[in-house]
Amino acid sequence: MSPFDCDKLCKRDNLLYRELEDESVVFDPEANTVHSLNITATVVWNNCDGKQDLQDITEKILDKFDVPQENATEDVKKIINNFRELRLLKK
Repeated sequence: MSPFDCDKLCKRDNLLYRELEDESVVFDPEANTVHSLNITATVVWNNCDGKQDLQDITEKILDKFDVPQENATEDVKKIINNFRELRLLKK
């Protein structure tokens, strides 16, 4: 298991978030950027609460969507890596 697999994931406190119908948007005032999240990324985002890790969030995806576990795990990893690249998560 890599360190990535057991990290508790937590979004930064100073981001503004708005949920729409099947997507959401995150505004980063430091970078002055807006990020549009699809429904899967929205579920991941809502669970980056500092209490859950990759496995916990993958379980949430599996509960909500009818996808194979391997696909869900890969999707969650990609989304979290994207959040990290955009510096939306705490270190």
